[in-house]
Amino acid sequence: MGKQSVSRRNVLGLALGLPLAACSGSTSGAEGGSAGNGGTGGVAGTGAGGNAGTAGAGASGGVGGGTAGSGAAGTGGFGAAGSGGIGGQGCEGPDACAVTQDNIEGPFYKSGAPMSPGAIANLRSGVTGDLLQVVGVVYAADCTTPLSGAVVDVWQADSDGVYDNTGFTLRARMRTEACGRYRFDTILPGNYDTRPRHIHYKVSHPDGLGLTTQLYFAGEEFNDTDPYVRESLIKPLDRVTGQEGAVWVCRFDIVLA
Repeated sequence: MGKQSVSRRNVLGLALGLPLAACSGSTSGAEGGSAGNGGTGGVAGTGAGGNAGTAGAGASGGVGGGTAGSGAAGTGGFGAAGSGGIGGQGCEGPDACAVTQDNIEGPFYKSGAPMSPGAIANLRSGVTGDLLQVVGVVYAADCTTPLSGAVVDVWQADSDGVYDNTGFTLRARMRTEACGRYRFDTILPGNYDTRPRHIHYKVSHPDGLGLTTQLYFAGEEFNDTDPYVRESLIKPLDRVTGQEGAVWVCRFDIVLA
């Protein structure tokens, strides 16, 4: 897969290989203008245009020791990241505020995947391939209320397009933290038959309807021919350098009905 153009909105606030920050440190505000260098793994957030607001603080200490730049806040933009955290994201307008589309479950779902002790799951154990980190926020139907404790159940093929149907390799569950965020570290899946690369999701929370869907990636050769792909489920991949070297990064926010 070729390198995708980098979207700052997709990767700002990611702290590769580090724990999620406390909510108070990563959703305190949104800001526009030039963000300063974050602290230990943290990156200042950026606004998305719109009404002015309070500039978010940069993460304390760390490389560069910078703080967030000043500027008009974008309504519902990324919050500033705390130490090692990822900023939250709100809806930017009516076009962005839509319940996440469902998608086929496929034939390889297995219940009972290991539950992560927190909001971060590691699917990489025992597998090889291009490193991938997926992050996101689970929202209620209003697109602004994050859902704490939502169960995010994911499964995928390995780099050769093969699913583990005897064990739980590349399968995991996690619960979103207080600000609705989740993250899992995995590998880029291979193509299963002539299907584009994808990752399966089941998401549930008492305050929303359960959702079965899939995450697809921009630039895939089969996106235009696969009958199950939905444009709203295609997300960009960004190539960034973290503690483990080059990593693909993708953001996939979920809005439950």
